[in-house]
Amino acid sequence: MYADPRSGNCFKVWLMLGLLDLPFQWVSVDILNRETQTA
Repeated sequence: MYADPRSGNCFKVWLMLGLLDLPFQWVSVDILNRETQTA
């Protein structure tokens, strides 16, 4: 899961995945520094 730790929406997905005991990997992305933008 590519997510920004400050995002409430990302937290909701993280919480649901945890409650459902589904495997996932968290990859932090800083949306304020435009890490989601490509050249």
